[in-house]
Amino acid sequence: MTLKLRFRKSKTRSEVLINVSKLDDQCTQATYQVEVKNRFDALQRVEEPNSPDELWKGVKAVLKEAAQTVIPKKHTKKQYWISDESYKLIQKKRMAKLRCPDEYKKLKREVQGMLRRHKQKELDELCTTLEKNSAKGNSIC
Repeated sequence: MTLKLRFRKSKTRSEVLINVSKLDDQCTQATYQVEVKNRFDALQRVEEPNSPDELWKGVKAVLKEAAQTVIPKKHTKKQYWISDESYKLIQKKRMAKLRCPDEYKKLKREVQGMLRRHKQKELDELCTTLEKNSAKGNSIC
């Protein structure tokens, strides 16, 4: 009996992207400032002597935690053809999966159809753009 072992790479989770552009909003900016100030006040109350590395780790942790609680996550699109409407329907489908299997099946079909239509539409637009540029003699889009 022989066995083959295969190496499987585990997916590493990247850090959560924070939508820093939301800090342009005065309300979000004020909320973030208050959150950071409160967390730094709590950090200063600790009377333990710390090395500079430990202080940096504390500051970094405070800023990240405050940002994650106040500032919304940055939504990155992996497939550029997926619209915001599709993402909303995907979220709805995920919630239905937990609650009602029948509704989930219906939404799953709807999402798949919508994604296929969006992808086909995007490919058609890309092809027409390439054909127009080819007719003009442009090799670059």
